Amino acid sequence: EALVVDDIKENRDVLTWFLKNINATVTKAENGAEAIKKMESENPDIVFMDIHMPVISGMKALKEIKRRFPDRNTKIVCITASAFDDQVRQYLEMEFDTFIAKPFKADEILDVLKALLNVEYVYKDLDLEEEESSITVYEDIDFSEIKIPKELKGTSKNRAKSLMMN
Repeated sequence: EALVVDDIKENRDVLTWFLKNINATVTKAENGAEAIKKMESENPDIVFMDIHMPVISGMKALKEIKRRFPDRNTKIVCITASAFDDQVRQYLEMEFDTFIAKPFKADEILDVLKALLNVEYVYKDLDLEEEESSITVYEDIDFSEIKIPKELKGTSKNRAKSLMMN
């Protein structure tokens, strides 16, 4: 189980979507206070914690979680856009288990799960012969009769020009 903590909804949603697509159970929190409250009722294996949030920051939430739940083996990952070397060192010294910079890459999340939780991945083999046989080829279509409406012609070129002028 994973807990995703970020005050920006889109950030929570993207990471949640990714984790659910690799079959993880995910809970979300909008700030550090909400994360601490979720920890009271749940015992996630890993927490992806943003640093800069309202109410309680990720750093304060980390300290409180470590203080209130010392016997848990929950891994806490700092995930933030503040990625200068001295900041990363500070986050790791605060006892985050590791650090991931935003925007994250899928491979980074997979590597963290493998390293911290000993997750093993089973990759699905694609049967290319079956895949090729399911492709439909439209050889009988005469594309010469297809006409593009006048208002759509050159739209992308005109749009690009107007964007460059603004």
